[in-house]
Amino acid sequence: MNPNMKIPVLNDDGFVLFESVAIAKYLHQKHENTINDQWFPKEIKQRALINSYLDWHHNHFRPRIATCAFAVIGPMLFKTKPLTDDKVQETKRAAFKAIKDLEEQWLKDGKFIAGQNAPSLADLFAYGELIQLSFVFGNKEIQLGSSAALNDYPKVKKWCSKMEELPHYGEVHNFLSKFIFKTFSQQSKL
Repeated sequence: MNPNMKIPVLNDDGFVLFESVAIAKYLHQKHENTINDQWFPKEIKQRALINSYLDWHHNHFRPRIATCAFAVIGPMLFKTKPLTDDKVQETKRAAFKAIKDLEEQWLKDGKFIAGQNAPSLADLFAYGELIQLSFVFGNKEIQLGSSAALNDYPKVKKWCSKMEELPHYGEVHNFLSKFIFKTFSQQSKL
């Protein structure tokens, strides 16, 4: 369905849409009468700030975080060639630069991204990306709010704790955690 042969892809009664942000916005707009407005506010300036983060996310945050995560988990999960230790450290430095940017640019004015007082689509995308580093940090469960690796980033750490308090967090992330760590365990036995 996706001509790029990637996921996610949505098929809504024959209407096919790909790219995660486009899908999230579409689903919010389609169901806006039943979804809390906080996720993608109608107020034009709030929405513009969230859109700004989402664009920044795919150009700046995601590449650095995903590259670091893949450098560590790629060889275990996908049998890719391991990077040299120097290259892995380089990806970690880039990831921490992204975390610093998140703290200084996006979490500077409020509890959530772009100065919002409640989580939005921007927060979901940012946290979903950042959670990959849990495996890089060697956490046995997905709880970034208590990770010592984030001690230099108090706003990010506090924000992570708030995200981890959201309804359904455990339901979603505990399943992911068990799957990933089970996969790691199986790979290390080979």
